[in-house]
Amino acid sequence: TRVRSSAASDVYKRQLHMRAEQAGKEKEYRENFDKAVSRAVAGMNRLSEYCLPFVKPGGEFIAMKGRGGSEELEEAAGAIKLLSAQEETQNRFNLPGSEERNIIVIKKISHISPKYPRASSKISKAPLK
Repeated sequence: TRVRSSAASDVYKRQLHMRAEQAGKEKEYRENFDKAVSRAVAGMNRLSEYCLPFVKPGGEFIAMKGRGGSEELEEAAGAIKLLSAQEETQNRFNLPGSEERNIIVIKKISHISPKYPRASSKISKAPLK
């Protein structure tokens, strides 16, 4: 699902069947969104490479992480900087009957090099540091 704006009256949704590393290089999707959101599906360094290419400069990548979110963020600091972004906020909280959660907001500062995102196999085998 694709969302163009955070204003409820401006929401545009469309299903897209494409790998993130492919779509992140397509002109229609690259640096075209105010926000990208991800759940805890990979480490922050890999998630950043998958998600930040969609976010326009000044926009945000928002990641929901579990208990280890702070450590992941520290480990991904170099990757986030390389991808022209920086940590904006981190909110820790507990859901009833569950362990700690983290919402990490990364602010995109400027355009990313066209070499990112790399192929999925490269992202997995040699994550950015």
